[in-house]
Amino acid sequence: MGRRGFTLVELLVVIGLCGLLLSFTLPAFTKLKENLRLNGLAEHLASDLRTTQATALTVGQTQASGRFRFAASGFPPPGGSGTELIGRSRKVILSSAGRVRVE
Repeated sequence: MGRRGFTLVELLVVIGLCGLLLSFTLPAFTKLKENLRLNGLAEHLASDLRTTQATALTVGQTQASGRFRFAASGFPPPGGSGTELIGRSRKVILSSAGRVRVE
C-alpha cells in the first residue's frame, strides 16, 4: 500500500519558503500602494484645476481652486500659476499658458 500525503517536515519547509517570499514582496506592495495613492491625488488635483479652468471660461469670471486662479480667459493671471508638490515624488504644474500637467 502506497503512502499518500505529505510529512510534517515537508509542510513546514513549504510554509517557511512561502513566509520568506512574502517577507520580500510585502515592502514592494506597500511602496506600490503609496505610489498609486500619490498618483491618484495628483490626477485628482489636475482634474479639479481643469474643471475650474473650464468654469472660468464658461462663466466669464475669475475662478480659484486652492491657491491657483484662472481669469475669465482661462489663463492664469500673473501670479496664478505655479507648482504643487504631492508627497516627495509628484508635482502638479500649472503653466502661465494655462496648461495643467502631472509629473
